Amino acid sequence: MTEQTRICATCTENDGGLCDLKGLLVEDDDTCERWSNKQADWREHMLHTFLAGH
Repeated sequence: MTEQTRICATCTENDGGLCDLKGLLVEDDDTCERWSNKQADWREHMLHTFLAGH
């Protein structure tokens, strides 16, 4: 698979727009690299939210 075709539309882990690898809703032209940093940011945001409530 070439770099140009490595998008969510051609990914075997994309099940109707839900990425099995990342657990996110994705668009056809998204790539895994697009979500890699956002997932880390999401975890940190949830940690701060959790800690703020306690």
